[in-house]
Amino acid sequence: MFYTVSNQYTPYKEITTFDLVCPLTGEKEAMRLVLHQLLAVTPLTKVYHKKPFGVFYRASDKKDIPTSKWTPEMEAFFEQQKSVSPVPNKGWKVTLWGKIFLGIVLLVLMAIIWAIFKEVVLEPRKKQEAFTELTKLPLVGEQYKVDVPIKRYDENGKVTAIGHTGAWVEVLEVTPDSICKLLPIENLPEGTRAEDYVLEQLDAAGTFHGKFKVLDQDRITFEIQGIQGGFQVRTYGNIGNVKRKKE
Repeated sequence: MFYTVSNQYTPYKEITTFDLVCPLTGEKEAMRLVLHQLLAVTPLTKVYHKKPFGVFYRASDKKDIPTSKWTPEMEAFFEQQKSVSPVPNKGWKVTLWGKIFLGIVLLVLMAIIWAIFKEVVLEPRKKQEAFTELTKLPLVGEQYKVDVPIKRYDENGKVTAIGHTGAWVEVLEVTPDSICKLLPIENLPEGTRAEDYVLEQLDAAGTFHGKFKVLDQDRITFEIQGIQGGFQVRTYGNIGNVKRKKE
């Protein structure tokens, strides 16, 4: 897009004088002085110049008189007339395209400011609140999405992968020494099975017992005997994905 400037001279007053010598003839005759205002137009703005411009022409044939031929009397007459007849418009205005452009710029700036505010203020606050919530001692009825050690099997029963998957458990009891009774409330993905050493920790009621421990600011574990690392929970700054209250 080319940024162009268009200069427009708009006449706003015409004065006729009979007392000045015309430089084209050297005699006194009727001449007209037309005062113009310069309007500079760009795609975004309109700028009205404060200083008027004057054009003399001979009344008999409307022939322009170049400024280079103006007499001192003509110069004085022009100065006197522009002092009593100032330009009708002053300052600058925004065009329709200018308003659209400024609106887009404003939206972009607001988006940038919001992104910075979110990154600098909201995200750290959100993470801190998530850390604080995660490291609280669990309460009965709360639910956690824990990492469960699993094996993945194909249709022939052959192990194809070993790893972890997230599964929700519910806190049924909490003892004074932070031992939590956990009940699995979500089935593992199809084609997977918990490791045998995990299943061995299930009691007759289908629950686990694990000691609640804080590992760092965004990671906890329910330490279960025989399971290395226990059932770990990590927030990654978003508590809603790993901890909730029973509905």
